[in-house]
Amino acid sequence: MSSSPLILLFLLPLSTSYNFFEFVRQWSPNACFNASQQCKFVPPNINTWTIRGLWPSHKGHNSTAYPAECGNSTQCNFLSEAVAEDVATELHEKWPSNYKGKDTRTWENEYCNHGMCAKNILWNQHLYFAKALSLHSELDIETALTSVDIIPDWYKPYSFGRLEYGIRKVFRVNRASYWCRFVQHEGKTKQVVYQISLCLDKKFRVRDCPVMPRHSCNKRERFYLLPFNMFNTLGNIHEDVHEKGWPYE
Repeated sequence: MSSSPLILLFLLPLSTSYNFFEFVRQWSPNACFNASQQCKFVPPNINTWTIRGLWPSHKGHNSTAYPAECGNSTQCNFLSEAVAEDVATELHEKWPSNYKGKDTRTWENEYCNHGMCAKNILWNQHLYFAKALSLHSELDIETALTSVDIIPDWYKPYSFGRLEYGIRKVFRVNRASYWCRFVQHEGKTKQVVYQISLCLDKKFRVRDCPVMPRHSCNKRERFYLLPFNMFNTLGNIHEDVHEKGWPYE
C-alpha cells in the first residue's frame, strides 16, 4: 500500500526543513567593545573576520526562525575528538568563541543546534566543520571590504552603500545580511557592524539573502570597524589562558 504525499512529508527528517544556509562571520572587536558579556583575550594570530556559524535557514516570513535542535542530545552525540584530528587547530583560529569558556563548547552548541539540521547534506560533524572552514577561505569578507577601502579605524566611519558595493563587487550578490550594535566611545554613540552573513543555496553557491525582518542596523547612519588593538584597551577582557596555552583546551 502506497503512502500519501502528505504522510511522506511528515516522515521527512527535520534536516530537510530549510531553504538555504546563512554563513555568518564575526568581527570580534565590534562584538566585544563595551559588551555586557565578558570577552576572552584574543591572541595576536587572530586579527581578522572569524566564523560565527553555518546555519540552515528558512526564507519568507520565517527568515529568523532557523531550524534548531533537530535531534535530541543523544542523537547529537558531539565528540570533540571527531573534529580534532585535522581541523581542530584551524578551528581554534578561524572559529573561536569570543566569550569566556572553551571553543569546543561553542562548536558543540553550533553543531547540535544548527549542524544537525543539515545532516541530509553534511551528514557528520567532521563534514560540517570542514565545509565551514572551506567556505571561510573561499568567501573572504576582508577581501570584499578592502576592495572598497574599508579598513579598521577608531575614528573613520563608512557608509552601508560602500559596504554593499564591496559585497557585490567580490561575491556578485546584491544582498547580504548585517548585525549591528550601538556603543559609546569617547562620549559619542557609534554604530558597529559585528556580524555579516552571506546566503548560500544547498550546493553552497552564493545567492542573495531574502529580505529579513532584522532591524539591528540603521543603514542611513555610518558604521565603524574597530581595530583589534581594542583588546589592549578594555577592562572587560578575560585572560582565558589554560595550562597548555591558549587557544587549546
